Amino acid sequence: MNLQILTPQAEVVRTEALSVSVPGVLGRMQILPGHTQIISLLKAGVLAYEDLKGRHQWHVGAGHIEVVKDHVTVAVDSALAS
Repeated sequence: MNLQILTPQAEVVRTEALSVSVPGVLGRMQILPGHTQIISLLKAGVLAYEDLKGRHQWHVGAGHIEVVKDHVTVAVDSALAS
C-alpha cells in the first residue's frame, strides 16, 4: 500500500508499506493492505511502518490519518526519523 507522511513543510515519506502503526487518539492503530476506509485523529507519538527495506520509526506530532483503498496519508504537525 502507498504511504505518504506529510508535514506543513514537506512530504517526508513516500513508500510502498507492508504495514503502518500510528498513535490514534483512542489507542494504537495498525493499518494493513485492504484496510477499510477511515479518517481518524492522531496524537503525538511514534509512527512505525514496515517496507521492503525493513522497519522504520518516526516521532510525529498530532494530526490525522486517511486510508482510502490502499493509499495511506498521514498529515502531522511534525515528523522526525528515529
